Amino acid sequence: MRTQIMTITVGMACTAALALTASPAGADTRARTDTRRDAPASIDISRATYRHTGSRVSTTIRVPHLGKRGRASLAISRYGIFEAGYVAVVRKMPGQRAKARLFFFDHFQNRPRACMGLRGTWKRSTGTITVSVPRTCLPGHRTRRLYVAARTMRGDAFDDAPAVTRLRRG
Repeated sequence: MRTQIMTITVGMACTAALALTASPAGADTRARTDTRRDAPASIDISRATYRHTGSRVSTTIRVPHLGKRGRASLAISRYGIFEAGYVAVVRKMPGQRAKARLFFFDHFQNRPRACMGLRGTWKRSTGTITVSVPRTCLPGHRTRRLYVAARTMRGDAFDDAPAVTRLRRG
């Protein structure tokens, strides 16, 4: 009996240790390539990689000749197209750090939303822009599948990366 208890205890300890060291659930990650030379070089997207984890929705936008200024956005919607939803915008001005803001679009206007943990970067050295939104900032849009799309802008010019209509939560 004592041997059986010892075997069960050791087995439970090994199972617990494996559970604690296992990596967290993965994320659905999708990459989309964009047509080159369809926008000014400083905002011309070559690739957008979208990621949906249990805690965040994000994109990394690749712009090989990224300029010193402009805007980039990540549109997030629970619908199969962008009818209404959230838009996270990163704005970069020369000599300043990138600033990120979150808005809710309701078919008529963008309304600013407070969002702790919203992140946005603009790195000319690597030609990448990142936008990352905590799922807690997306009330009404915390579904398992989301529509996501990335855009870069400068003045009146813009470039859209191909969207993902059903990005599953990892």
